[in-house]
Amino acid sequence: MLGLMQDRPLLISSILEHAARNHGGARIVSARADGTLARHTWPEIATRAAQLAHALTQRGVQPGERIATLAWNEHRHLEAYYGVSGMGAVLHTVNPRLFPDQIAFILADAGDTHLLIDPTLLPVLEGIAERLPPSLRAVILMGEAAALPEGSKLHGKVEVLAQEALLAGQPGQFDWPVFDERTASSLCYTSGTTGQPKGVLYSHRSTVIHTLAILQKDVFNIGAADVVLPVVPMFHVNAWGIPYAAAMAGASLVLPGPKLDPTSLHRLFEEEHVTFSAGVPTIWTALLQWLRADPSRRFSNPPRLVVGGTALPAAINAGFRKEYGVDILHAWGMTETSPLGTTNARKPENADWDTDRFLDYARKQGRPLVRRGDPGAGQCGAAHPA
Repeated sequence: MLGLMQDRPLLISSILEHAARNHGGARIVSARADGTLARHTWPEIATRAAQLAHALTQRGVQPGERIATLAWNEHRHLEAYYGVSGMGAVLHTVNPRLFPDQIAFILADAGDTHLLIDPTLLPVLEGIAERLPPSLRAVILMGEAAALPEGSKLHGKVEVLAQEALLAGQPGQFDWPVFDERTASSLCYTSGTTGQPKGVLYSHRSTVIHTLAILQKDVFNIGAADVVLPVVPMFHVNAWGIPYAAAMAGASLVLPGPKLDPTSLHRLFEEEHVTFSAGVPTIWTALLQWLRADPSRRFSNPPRLVVGGTALPAAINAGFRKEYGVDILHAWGMTETSPLGTTNARKPENADWDTDRFLDYARKQGRPLVRRGDPGAGQCGAAHPA
């Protein structure tokens, strides 16, 4: 016997539709390379994602086709997250920090047909200009102009377009298709592996369920009143799912762009009133050292931080908590788990532990999310389960 509740596939497009319909007051702040900020709302992001989907459809992009990105955490990348996957194509986020040979390999292995690229990352692509795969039909510059720098090695190698020119005049509404929720939505290649990087193919179903899981109180605990800043890159494991979680919660989203130095990050924390952020230990270690260098440097409103990727030194955790009132949640995951697998929030049996005792315990990777059970073999960070 089946239930009688309304049944609809779990699709990424529904997350953006929800944010645009119900959370128009939230803001999307995107830091540019020149230090200026672009400001949008969820309805505006939804409009631009629809325009991108129309533009790619006009270029003949078919369901299942892989569309690559080489980009930082910024609004045009966010629009691709939703526009590409929503239309039924597969978003392939490429890590610009991989070796050139690895980037050339994964572009060919994925069979990407279009590549959206931040202009600041053109040197990465120029370094493999002679090895671009035959499947690649166009490079789309994420900006106003389509002009390549004089002497660029990409001249004559591939069609070059400007994203803003592609979007101009396109309808702001897209009839997002309904399809099997197990359809592939995004593609991410592992970096910590033997041999060549391995592709991990996410589905719409896995992405939506992962989003629901990380919004839980004992995980990221994100709500509509939060201002979320993902330091974790959108080019690897979907920034730990934060671009989807912020939309589903209706939270504001601050995208830091290419500058992840402590001065730039702290400015965003303070000016945009960030309440939640996530990053690897090197980011938080550098930020703590920067704060300590000048007693006047503080947080007006201490944010919640999440750390993952490797074990955070106990001294760093203690420094943030005792000196700046910042709590850090330890998490663990891997590309193959979408990626979050465990978090280490307090439980009733340790709720009364003093700060020093819990900070030592908090270095552990924690317990599995409810949807996962045993997180399985393999890990992306070295620490012990709680």
